[in-house]
Amino acid sequence: MRGLGLLGWGAILLLAACQPLALATPDLPNSAWGLVMTLDQAEQMSAPVLRPLDDRLLAGWIADDVNGTYQAVALMNSSGISQQARLPLPVYPYAQQMVAASGDLTLLTWLDANVNRETRLWATLLTPNLEQERELIPISDEATRRYTLVSATDGATWAISVGGLLSEPTLFARFVDAEGRPRLEDIYEIARDADWPSAIRTANDTVMLYWLRVSDNRIMRSPLIDGRLEQVEDVVEGAVLQPGDRLESFHVAQDRTHIYLFWNITRADDRRESWFTAAPPGAAEWLAPVRIGITASDVSFETGFNGGSGLTAQQGSISLSWITPLSEPFDRLPAAALIDQTTLAVVYFQGGTLVGYQPVIEIDGLLAAPTFRTDRDRHLHLAWAEVGTDTPAAMRLTSTRWR
Repeated sequence: MRGLGLLGWGAILLLAACQPLALATPDLPNSAWGLVMTLDQAEQMSAPVLRPLDDRLLAGWIADDVNGTYQAVALMNSSGISQQARLPLPVYPYAQQMVAASGDLTLLTWLDANVNRETRLWATLLTPNLEQERELIPISDEATRRYTLVSATDGATWAISVGGLLSEPTLFARFVDAEGRPRLEDIYEIARDADWPSAIRTANDTVMLYWLRVSDNRIMRSPLIDGRLEQVEDVVEGAVLQPGDRLESFHVAQDRTHIYLFWNITRADDRRESWFTAAPPGAAEWLAPVRIGITASDVSFETGFNGGSGLTAQQGSISLSWITPLSEPFDRLPAAALIDQTTLAVVYFQGGTLVGYQPVIEIDGLLAAPTFRTDRDRHLHLAWAEVGTDTPAAMRLTSTRWR
């Protein structure tokens, strides 16, 4: 990607009231949900990040042009992109996330280098009109490799990051208030020998943090209370990696009765695999993780979400990879995934097992896991970075809200 030289901390350049893009791109078929939008073509592997806003959708991705690398954000509605902006940034931003902040503000976070080329966690606060409410803010002050965001009360956020030496990864918790300001008195080193944090909010409104204990490949968990861990438990052995394999992502998710752990793995020969295990919240023992495969029937399956019905399914032999679950507790747990390397789909889990399948669209391949979100009306929003032959990756989006 071009534009790796330092850029000044410029103001956001608003490109408001842009000509809307047509939701149905002429050379793309509709998805099972309806129209497909191409947001951009960009030299990045990650899918666009999403935040549903009533009947609109906020998206962000990394792009570049002759002036260098920048962060693009856009608002979409049923007519296409209604508004967009670009955020000049210093080096090479990646690993974006979005969460709600005060009122109708959005906290946008990412990883990037500082002036000394050291990777840190950064944030900015956006208004519904994509104006910058607060200057770009450094959140972490140590080398940072991964992070997750945990919503707190009244629009505040806990940022749980992985930092320190590569040989001694450590989890840090930092409080970011509803106005996007990190609180210096609330910085905690919460776990050593720890990586890949992921969190859910349980039925009794407790934040439960899960992570990987690196030295022995064990999954650990603990309630996260005011930025501190309480009653750390050893849960289960993680999915096994062989020499040359790499862990791409780790997720915790839930339905009404079970907690699920998911791993996305790239094997040394470049095969992509997804693994999972599940257990009731109070289970003393978990089964060892298993690789996810799928076999679908021709029997209709009611998903419980907008977007039509699917098919009943179970564990099977057809390959599944790049799984991305929702984290909210519904009767059935939906997760976006790539099926047989060609079909972007939603699979459904219930009671700890795979029960349903809904193919969404045939694609040329994924560069990384898709982004998958739902809104208050149970509409599903799916974004992905699709492989390009002689062009940069296509940033795609389809939604059950816009048919």
